[in-house]
Amino acid sequence: MTTTAFLEKHEMSLQILLFLVAGFFLTFDINRQLVDFDEATYAKVIVDSLQSGNFLSPQLAGSDFIEKPPLYFWLGMGSVALFGAHEFAFRLPSILASILACWLVYLFIREFTRDRVAAAIGFLVLLFSNAFFVFAREARLDSSVVAAMLAALF
Repeated sequence: MTTTAFLEKHEMSLQILLFLVAGFFLTFDINRQLVDFDEATYAKVIVDSLQSGNFLSPQLAGSDFIEKPPLYFWLGMGSVALFGAHEFAFRLPSILASILACWLVYLFIREFTRDRVAAAIGFLVLLFSNAFFVFAREARLDSSVVAAMLAALF
């Protein structure tokens, strides 16, 4: 059996393995302190929005926070409501968006080349690209924007 035939037969297993690799590396030491002003601000927006009960418009110190799109904050509110106000909960939406972005790259490459090895390599190249990997592990909107753009193109 050739590698191509093997991967075609076990593509779901390959994708699950890639998700597990991404999940392991992106969540490693994820409970570290929030690193900079942006992460702290986004965490504060999520906490303030939950405390105010205003879920349609994110809140910061009693005012509407309209500087960023609300989807990330809505996902963050769900994560914090589920897991509590911990660093992991603030970063979870970004991690999930990063895995989604990597998976969409996998799907693009597989669709264009019909080569599952190339698609898996593309997944891993994006995952371990320095700038992507750094921002994917932080409570930022960058990975959500990348995932949204890739989803729109797909």
